[in-house]
Amino acid sequence: MPEKKTEIAPEKREKMLEQRKERYARTKKETDRRERDNRKKEKEEKRTADRRLAFLKSIFKTLGYTQAKIAELSGTTQQAMSWYFSVKDDCRLSQAEEFLKVIGYSLKVEIKNKKRIVKKTPISLNEGQNQGVRFRIEGDFKDLLRWSGRPKPNYLENCSPDARMYWLAQYILLLNEPITQLMQRCEIDMSSLRYIFTKDDIKISQIFQIAGKTEGQISWKVNKLKDQK
Repeated sequence: MPEKKTEIAPEKREKMLEQRKERYARTKKETDRRERDNRKKEKEEKRTADRRLAFLKSIFKTLGYTQAKIAELSGTTQQAMSWYFSVKDDCRLSQAEEFLKVIGYSLKVEIKNKKRIVKKTPISLNEGQNQGVRFRIEGDFKDLLRWSGRPKPNYLENCSPDARMYWLAQYILLLNEPITQLMQRCEIDMSSLRYIFTKDDIKISQIFQIAGKTEGQISWKVNKLKDQK
């Protein structure tokens, strides 16, 4: 006979929720303090050019725009801009796109990997070796091919070419590694990967994580919008 679930009293549930909120607030405060310290240390050691968002600041400066002007044109507060650039050193790709769009430029990203991607098409995963003998499985079961015991996620294989994250889907598929193993190395869990494709957006820091852990090179493609003079 199944055990009866213990119901939590509303007062206790509310207290537990408040405790979680307090823990989250403390963790966030500590993380923010640590990141502010990191930005301060980078400035003291003259390493600001090594920040993740340095490429954006460089583009702004080259085109003759201050961070404050970008904030004004994009409808972003200067406080938020300072948060992105001077505290978190991070923002979403869609936000970076918007910062450049308001001054007439587009932003696309790609990760290139000449070392690890040898072929344009993935190596078949239905090959292996047992007891020192190589084998190959053949037949009409293409959809059953798996990555490390898991089906290839539909959000990767069915990612539309016009999606913001199409480039990432193609990069992961071309690497042709067990998906859980690849994401563990990139320090991105599977739920976060799904979220990236569901929202069709990604943090700049996650782009750096994936490129760094897969020996890839990030290519930022900045072009003048066609409808701009």
